[in-house]
Amino acid sequence: MPKKYKNKLNHKCSMYELENNTFKKINMRTPEYYSIEPVKVVKEIKFNSCYKCLKKYNVILKII
Repeated sequence: MPKKYKNKLNHKCSMYELENNTFKKINMRTPEYYSIEPVKVVKEIKFNSCYKCLKKYNVILKII
């Protein structure tokens, strides 16, 4: 993440759990999926900062 955006990590954010019926894997080398159909939000998890969200999901963030 570019250093100039670091302060944006203090903003509130949400993580959404979605129904997975329509998702397809983009390719075998990445853990990315897509859906061309609208999907239902099962649950919204709100965070007081993006830092807290990243920590909960064990995301490693590199600031450059």
